[in-house]
Amino acid sequence: MNELRKKLDELTAGDDGEESRIFFARVAFEEANKDWLVKSGDIIMTVIHVMSRLKLTPADMARQMDLPEEEMYKILRGDQNMTLQTIVRLEAIFGIDFIKTVKVPAANKALDEVLLQYSR
Repeated sequence: MNELRKKLDELTAGDDGEESRIFFARVAFEEANKDWLVKSGDIIMTVIHVMSRLKLTPADMARQMDLPEEEMYKILRGDQNMTLQTIVRLEAIFGIDFIKTVKVPAANKALDEVLLQYSR
């Protein structure tokens, strides 16, 4: 990130305008949130793929999800952070699990394995 920031600073030298501030704020946001942004992007790409296969338009999806059409477009562009409720509604419409949950026994097993690694 520091190398990128240094090069961008060089390219925008003398430019202290609003556009540069917005750009750097966006870069910082994406860097700080990259883990969930990648997962969100994966879900969105799958939704778009399935919509295409089923020949569903964003308007069709908005109706099925009982959302304003503009909100559906924001979701599909990645401009809106999807809530768990929205993801579960998408799962129900498509019959696809986008998020797998870990049950307590599986979580305990995974935790035991991690703790075993740390104890070595």
